[in-house]
Amino acid sequence: AASAVHQHSCAAIAVEIEKGLEKLVSANYDIPERHRSVWAAFEHSWRLLSLEEQQSLSRLSVFRDGFDEDAALQVTGSPSLVLMALVDKSLLRIDQDNRYDMHELVKHYANVKLVKAAELESAQNAHLRYFLELAEQAEPNLYAAGQRQWLERLEDDHDNLRAALKWSIENGDVEFSARLCSALSRFWGLRGYLDEGRQWLEQVITICATGCGGASLQAKVLLGAGMLAWRQVEYHQAVDYMEKSLEFTRQLEDPAAISRVLQSLATTESARGNFTRATAILEELLDLDRESGNQENLAYDLGSLADIAFQQGNYKPAKTLYEESLALHRERSDKNSIAICLHNLGEVYHQLGSDAYSLVLTEEAASLFRELGVKQGLAVSLGNLGELAYLSGDTDRGEKLYREALSLQEELGAKGDILSILLIFARFALKSGKTVRSVQIYAAAQALGQSNDVEFSQAQKDEYEVNLASARMQMDPLAFFDAWTSGLAMNMDEAVVYAQAE
Repeated sequence: AASAVHQHSCAAIAVEIEKGLEKLVSANYDIPERHRSVWAAFEHSWRLLSLEEQQSLSRLSVFRDGFDEDAALQVTGSPSLVLMALVDKSLLRIDQDNRYDMHELVKHYANVKLVKAAELESAQNAHLRYFLELAEQAEPNLYAAGQRQWLERLEDDHDNLRAALKWSIENGDVEFSARLCSALSRFWGLRGYLDEGRQWLEQVITICATGCGGASLQAKVLLGAGMLAWRQVEYHQAVDYMEKSLEFTRQLEDPAAISRVLQSLATTESARGNFTRATAILEELLDLDRESGNQENLAYDLGSLADIAFQQGNYKPAKTLYEESLALHRERSDKNSIAICLHNLGEVYHQLGSDAYSLVLTEEAASLFRELGVKQGLAVSLGNLGELAYLSGDTDRGEKLYREALSLQEELGAKGDILSILLIFARFALKSGKTVRSVQIYAAAQALGQSNDVEFSQAQKDEYEVNLASARMQMDPLAFFDAWTSGLAMNMDEAVVYAQAE
């Protein structure tokens, strides 16, 4: 390959490698045959391997972005001594975390050998079974004390999980595809793979239209898609998925499963402003979960009722409910849910006039979100820390925190949270005397909120009305109309760019 650089571009060489390693041949005949091409070099090394080493190397080519010893054992059936022998022969690499990997050229060569040996399907199926088992083992732990370690484990093997999912779909393993997708849905939500997760889940939903794996599995896939749609503030779609999930779940006569779907549905209805329906669902669930002693579901019920109270401006009842929910989550050591409650309590204390305690709670929440790698939670907490910094008079720090939060929200595509930060930038503009700019951003936020089915909190609505009235008083009616019309015409990307412009 190095000698070919004199005649071809790197891109052209890469294309040739994809066609086959034997394409790269040296023009120099005054060298041993085994050095005349990449393929010949690998063929020489291959012949020096034992049969077990050859079989292991070829089967290891199905991994993506590394693997550990346990995964290798499940796919190859070979002990660690074989792996170390391949490391010693420079055909595998091992890092400080004891994860193995191989150079892409070695992987390409080994995969060709795997195909020629008619073992590709066997190796890929073993790879699929291993990573399905990993995902299903991780799933319940994403709600418990070890969630950070499990999130990191899934992150390390995300490319392998993608490859396993792709293989299962391409080969018509509908049940395996559905099981893997449903097991990964919470990971995708927590780590911010919202678009990707929905694409996988919706692909499986389409495949499962004629049925796959029974009511329980179909319910889980639909709920997973619904929760990701909820995180993206696509509430109509979220409700549709959740109601379909509920239909399947009711067939199971499993109270705990029904409770989880109803709780998710209530949370979504609350977010879109349907407080009456959400409250009715949650009050029924609260009685059921207290009676059954399901502490996990009860904690979520209380948190959702607190959300409704907060959104309606009932801060003292919200405080009581969040504190009760927080205590239950602490008992289970569910750090993500603890962080959510701390963040929400921080917002309550801010509304009650205790910004010092709000700061303590929000900083703890942000620290937990950062530890877990939960980008969406971190972004929202950074936004609240920006608000507290702004109110304390540290405008520069406040704006810096808001910009970091907005960047994260853009990355996630979290429309509701983006719009909340746009309201803040509109306020910044008004306070600094940029009235036209403020009106434009307010108009954009209002229009985009309506078109994306976003329901702002009562506190946001109150501030919006006051600031807009102030801007209107400062402007000529025609100038106000022009600014408002200009803001209404902005799409989401345009509004974000405009708000962040100096």
